[in-house]
Amino acid sequence: MGRYYYSSSFLQTSNITNASYGWKSIQAGKKLLCKGSRVLIADGKDTSVWFDNWVPTLPPRKIGNITGSENLKVSDLIIQSSRSQEDMEMIKGITLSKYAIKDKLIWPYTKDMKYTVKSGYWAAFHDLREEEAIERSQGSITLKNEVWKLQILPKIKQFLWNVISGAVPSYVALCTRGVRLDPTCQRCCYDEEDINHVLFLCPHASAIWRCANSPLANQFTNNLEVNITMLLQLASDMKDDKFYQYQSFWILWYVWKSRNEFLFNHRNVHPSEDARRAKEANGEWVQCEPPPEGWLKCNFDCSYKNGELFSGMGWIIRDHQGKYVLAGGAKIKGIRSSLEGEASCFLYVLQQIWIKGWRNVWFEGDNKELVQIVNGSEDNMELGNLTFDIRHWIGLLPLCSLEQVNREKNQAADCIAKRVLEESEISIEVSESEARAGLELLQGFHGIYLRINFSLFPFLFLE
Repeated sequence: MGRYYYSSSFLQTSNITNASYGWKSIQAGKKLLCKGSRVLIADGKDTSVWFDNWVPTLPPRKIGNITGSENLKVSDLIIQSSRSQEDMEMIKGITLSKYAIKDKLIWPYTKDMKYTVKSGYWAAFHDLREEEAIERSQGSITLKNEVWKLQILPKIKQFLWNVISGAVPSYVALCTRGVRLDPTCQRCCYDEEDINHVLFLCPHASAIWRCANSPLANQFTNNLEVNITMLLQLASDMKDDKFYQYQSFWILWYVWKSRNEFLFNHRNVHPSEDARRAKEANGEWVQCEPPPEGWLKCNFDCSYKNGELFSGMGWIIRDHQGKYVLAGGAKIKGIRSSLEGEASCFLYVLQQIWIKGWRNVWFEGDNKELVQIVNGSEDNMELGNLTFDIRHWIGLLPLCSLEQVNREKNQAADCIAKRVLEESEISIEVSESEARAGLELLQGFHGIYLRINFSLFPFLFLE
């Protein structure tokens, strides 16, 4: 295809009269790409202020009416901006990278910023403005919000979300989607297998709940949302007992696993065995795993609340015996999402670790999406240039690793991140004696205040 755009990019090509049928077919989709793609700014030298889509909105757009030189590049605005107030705020909100060399054309309708046919169809048929809302899935929004607050394994949280949304493939659910099969439960051969039946009312499921000594075993109803509400209320009532607080959700998970093993692997496990496996998995999840000998473990977290000026970052570093090494927190300005806050916090602790001279470090955070991005090779539209900076600093710590843990195991870092927002200082350091005092004191500490040279961390910009 080089003969069609040997002196320009694909998106800048014009129609050619003697072009092949294949090339004309490709050109037919170019209008959508031009409309939907956005430039991810690195140095800004290759991007036109007036003619390229680079303002971070959906759909992407140009800066507005031409009020200056047509040759103006975005790099000129990084030094000094004279645009409208709204555009200036969006421009200042773009995270710049020291390590991304050139501007990059991205597709902002997917998380990895790469075009897919599915996202292309969506963009073609949805001319969304920023103020328009996207239709929500079915199920109680209140229950979904409560589920999202649970400090539990992400896969179980996602499973609960799917249960409430009606997205679990029970036989009845499959029939409603046009799959031709008998909706009768294959285990009890009596009632139709809807989501509520398979999780709560099927005789085998009821037996699992009884074998696990659940206080709700004989209280489940024909209403799925009522049953989920009871599980959430039980978790709230048992918040002082971390071992039993979320055990019901593990039972629910293993009820579903038992059903799948019966259907697909033809294994009819006794209910007492399913209950034992659920309780055992819950116990293993609650336990905290130490790093290998000779390594340090750094737990980090970000406290983000939409609409607040500052977000809080917290971290605590321990050795392989669980002993205190360092703990602290800092405020950060201009965060637009929880994922961006977690990424900024991880970048911050990477820099701190490198400055201290530590190299064998096991990092743990509770944001699954961040862990997948960092450990993978894909870019992310929401993080933009933060991914370049994180990967640069990880390259300076080749022996480090990053793993995802549940929020229960990350509670110390979470408490520090929340506490720093209540302090007048920009940053704090938690002393060893305070760390030894445990989580109760950690939630109300008056730490040793520590000023940090923010010229070493230009991405913070705490004005």
